[in-house]
Amino acid sequence: MSLPPKTFARKIINMRGYTPDEEVTFRRLWQSAVRASETARKYHPDKPLVFGNGYPQFIWTFLSRGYPRHYFDGLALDFIGDRMSMFFYLREVAKHYGYGEVPMYITEGFYLGSERGYYPSRASEDRQAMGYLRGYLAGFANGMKAFIGACEVWDVGGGYYYTGYGTL
Repeated sequence: MSLPPKTFARKIINMRGYTPDEEVTFRRLWQSAVRASETARKYHPDKPLVFGNGYPQFIWTFLSRGYPRHYFDGLALDFIGDRMSMFFYLREVAKHYGYGEVPMYITEGFYLGSERGYYPSRASEDRQAMGYLRGYLAGFANGMKAFIGACEVWDVGGGYYYTGYGTL
């Protein structure tokens, strides 16, 4: 079910506009993205390009401005757990701007550490395993085409400055 465009835009997309400095920065990012896409297509035409891996607001800005569809084959985020709802929002934005058919992927890795950081409760191995399972199941329920990241088979602990990402 898609949200009505006016409601959708007000609730999900930042409607304040961009400052002149932000606009300059975005134009630079756009040009970099186009160059990277063109280069990847030129040297690796048989490889799919997945756009994203980060926060959906960044991707939304490109989609809202009509990023050329021939420059990417899928959209991706790198979230699991309670942040899986961001895939729903990304999918709705994609539909809103005419990219609804674009496959969705989970990229990067799933990291559920047992120490401080995003998961502060010192998750047991069982709890970490359940977190991974919930992430994968939520991904499938949200229509993920594939999980193209890594899943750590050891406790990432407090690595990477106690963020829960472990020692990458």
